[in-house]
Amino acid sequence: LSLLLVLGLVILILALMIPQLVTSIISLVNAVPTYAAQIETQLDNLLTGTPLENWFHNFDLSATARTWASEHVLPNADTILAVVTYRVSSVFSLIYNLIIGFIVSFYCLSYRSKFALQGKKAIFALFPFKWAAIILERLRFANKAFSGFISGKLLDSLIIGVITFFACMIPRVPYYPLVAVFIGVTNIIPFFGPFLGAIPSLLLILIADPIKALYFLIFVILLQQFDGNILGPRILSSSVGVSGFWVLFSIMLFGGLFGVVGMVIGTPLFAVLYSIVKDWVDFLLQRKALPQEAWQYDDLDAFEREHEPKPLTADSARAFFASAQARDVTEEDLDI
Repeated sequence: LSLLLVLGLVILILALMIPQLVTSIISLVNAVPTYAAQIETQLDNLLTGTPLENWFHNFDLSATARTWASEHVLPNADTILAVVTYRVSSVFSLIYNLIIGFIVSFYCLSYRSKFALQGKKAIFALFPFKWAAIILERLRFANKAFSGFISGKLLDSLIIGVITFFACMIPRVPYYPLVAVFIGVTNIIPFFGPFLGAIPSLLLILIADPIKALYFLIFVILLQQFDGNILGPRILSSSVGVSGFWVLFSIMLFGGLFGVVGMVIGTPLFAVLYSIVKDWVDFLLQRKALPQEAWQYDDLDAFEREHEPKPLTADSARAFFASAQARDVTEEDLDI
C-alpha cells in the first residue's frame, strides 16, 4: 500500500505537470518572435541618440550566430557530444537505480517485522540486559521521532500547497494548479524548498504575465518566511518533540554539515541526541538529589538555601548508611 501510494502520487504529479509544461513550451515558442520584436523595439528606443545607435542598426544576428557556431561549437563538437552522452547515460542510470530501489524497498517492507526481531535478538546477544533495554528504548524513540518528522513535514507541505493554490487562484495567476504542486512537493526540503519550487514556477508565470510573476515572487518570499519561522517549527516541534528554536538550530547545524540531506534528517536526528543528553543530565541530577525541572533553578538564592549540602555529622552518616543498607544499596551504587 505504501508503494502504491507513492506511485499514485508520482503519477498524479506527472499528470498535472506534463500537460502544463507542454502548453507552456508551445506558448514560449510561439511568443519568442513577439518577445524578440518587443526587445528590439525597446533597445532601438533606448539607444537612439547614443554612440551605440549605429552599431545596433548594423548588428546582424544571423551572421553573429553563424560565426559563433563555426568558431566555438564545431571545434568543440567532440566535447559537446561526450557531455551529452554522459548526461543521457546518467538519466538511464537514474532510471535503473529507481527500479532497483523500488524492488529493494518492496522486500524491506515485506520483511520489516522479521528484520526488527533479528535486530532485537542481536542486541540482547551483544550487550548486557540493562544496556540492551536502553538501546531498544532509544531506537523506539528514534523511530517515533523520524516517523513524526516525516508525517509532520508532509502535513506542512500539504498546508503550504493548499495556501499556494488559493493565493494564486484568486488573482488568476497562470498555471496555478501546477505552481501549487511545485511549491508543495519541494517544500519537503526545509527553508529552501519553496524557493526551489518557485524558480521554474516563476519562469512559467513570467512567460504568460510578467505582472503576475512579480506578485508571485513577493508571495513566495512571504510564504517562505511564514513557513520557515512560524508554521514549520510549530508542526515539527509537536511531532518531533523539540521546541521551534531547536528545529531551526538543527536545520542550520546539520544543513551546514551535510547539505540538503542534513537539512532533511537534521531535526529528527537532533531530537534523538537531545533526548539522550536530557536523560543523562536528569540522571546526574537524580544522583545528587536535585530537582529535574528547569523552572526550579530560576531563583538561585532560594535554590541554594534549600538544596545546599548540609555538613555531614557522625549521627547523620550512620542514619544515611543504615537507610541505604535497608534498601539494599551498595557502596558501589553510592559511588563511594
